[in-house]
Amino acid sequence: MGKKKKIQKAGDLHEAFDEKVRRIAKLRGLSPHGAQYLTALLIEKTRHEPVPHTLFDMYREALEAEGLLSGQRYRRLGDQALFVLGVHPESIRRKGVSASYYRDMGSIAYDSASVLIKAPVYSELASSFTPAAFTLREVFEEFRHEACTDVLALYEEWTRTGSLRALRRLQELGFNFQPRVVK
Repeated sequence: MGKKKKIQKAGDLHEAFDEKVRRIAKLRGLSPHGAQYLTALLIEKTRHEPVPHTLFDMYREALEAEGLLSGQRYRRLGDQALFVLGVHPESIRRKGVSASYYRDMGSIAYDSASVLIKAPVYSELASSFTPAAFTLREVFEEFRHEACTDVLALYEEWTRTGSLRALRRLQELGFNFQPRVVK
């Protein structure tokens, strides 16, 4: 079957996220500052902090605040929308809203934060919200696939969905499957 790949343990969360985020963000056209922000966001979201029930609640709080506090609340709204859309997109359907609602709310929030806080990274996240969300999604998919050594589950995922990541992991484990051509 080939040699088994060992999972490397990171010394801290920054080390665990940083390489993957920088590599994927670069492929998605994000700046190094954007990648740094996404790494920091992932680390921050590992801490469980209560957030309002809906993006609309967060939006209302940002509207009601003034100045820098308003900018911080818009940033928090953007972060929440980005994190949910990037890491937990399946949860959006259960909330009865669309992914485009999260994308639009997050992008608008970061745009507002960029004006109020005057940090260029928020402007980048506003204009590149979808690539940033895909960056987060791909980082978590890589972690999931690195940890996945259940060959049968990988094979079933690949045959069911055509996932190139599942195929790549099967190939790394020594299987000589080739990508399917979808007609």
